Amino acid sequence: MANPRRGFRYEMSYNAADLTSPWPNEQDHSPDAARTLGLLERKYGPGANLTQLYFYLWEYATEELPPGALARIESVLGGLRAKGYAAVLRFAYDDGVREARRYTVQDIQRHIAQLAPVVARNSDVVAVWQAGFLGTWGEWHGSHHGHENHPEAVTAVMSSLVEALPRGTHTQVRYAEKRDMITDRGLLDRVGFHNDYVTLGEGEWDYYVPDNPGWPRYLDVGPTAAMDGEMPWDKGQSEDPYAWSTVIPGLAAARRLQTLRWDTLSLVHNATVTVPAWKRAALTEREVREARLPVSDGYFRTRGGHRVARTQFEYLRDHLGYRIEVLEARTARTGRRLDVEVDVVNRGFAAPKEPRPLLLVALDEAGRTVAETRLAADWRHWLPQERAEAAAEGAGTRAAGRPG
Repeated sequence: MANPRRGFRYEMSYNAADLTSPWPNEQDHSPDAARTLGLLERKYGPGANLTQLYFYLWEYATEELPPGALARIESVLGGLRAKGYAAVLRFAYDDGVREARRYTVQDIQRHIAQLAPVVARNSDVVAVWQAGFLGTWGEWHGSHHGHENHPEAVTAVMSSLVEALPRGTHTQVRYAEKRDMITDRGLLDRVGFHNDYVTLGEGEWDYYVPDNPGWPRYLDVGPTAAMDGEMPWDKGQSEDPYAWSTVIPGLAAARRLQTLRWDTLSLVHNATVTVPAWKRAALTEREVREARLPVSDGYFRTRGGHRVARTQFEYLRDHLGYRIEVLEARTARTGRRLDVEVDVVNRGFAAPKEPRPLLLVALDEAGRTVAETRLAADWRHWLPQERAEAAAEGAGTRAAGRPG
């Protein structure tokens, strides 16, 4: 069952000043976000349930956001709602094309305060509000004043952002060392990570590897905080020197993302090299089990027991984030009382990250609700199985969850 807060995502970018895109390859994107999502579905194929959504605030870096800009941002979020999507949301000033702006911590805090009511009103379509703001593309490197290198500035920005987050919503930063700069440790429960250069360590800008000093932090944070990422653009998409045109192996990617408890991954990046390779690569149940990855009962079988062909792409699509399954339900009736026990298992890569009410509902033969009761369980504790990369187990982190 598709859920707009886990799995593959698309990507779209808007200048808040006029809802154009700063990028040449997005000039066919429309201010009508629903229409743009339809275009992305046709261009990259189905399989995504959410989208990365950038808003560039370049024109307003050192002044208040005007009402028109806030209204334009809200209109795009409304377009996501119309299509049943959610956003991995990021605001930034510097796009790497125009001159870097000279914004201050106070400018960022002022904009967070202005944006907070917009995000709160649209929290149903905001999966994550990434830290953003600082540096090129909001990735926390290369800002004019270098605020991202000073713990007091980092803490001030993150304090304002975490305070502005809707209930249950997380934020994310790219680098472990930046998260470590936050001196108010009470903020950290809401701060996950985004890896903007997933190459399984082959590229020099992928820091999510076992020999990186931040690796223990990535392992420790993933079970409880939201995790997002993207591969680099490939050379069929970009002429940039960091473009990556070697196929990133799908099964190895699944092992790394499951180990790090990954929730969302871009379907747009490396879309002419790696993603087509994943769609072509057949995958067997034996390969999945030998890779120490989770596999659902019947995932490779029909109800009649016949084998079902699967690809690496399908496996990643279906297992990023959580995958909750009912193993068994038992009932016992005493008069008008019905006692119910349900065993569930999470065969996804990660635990659910947002609080949600859990209801046990009884239906009649016509599908009508005849009784319901709210459960006390917290589904964020429904942890996935042990990590696929066994070497990660001894890295000084909290124990990984097991089915239960």
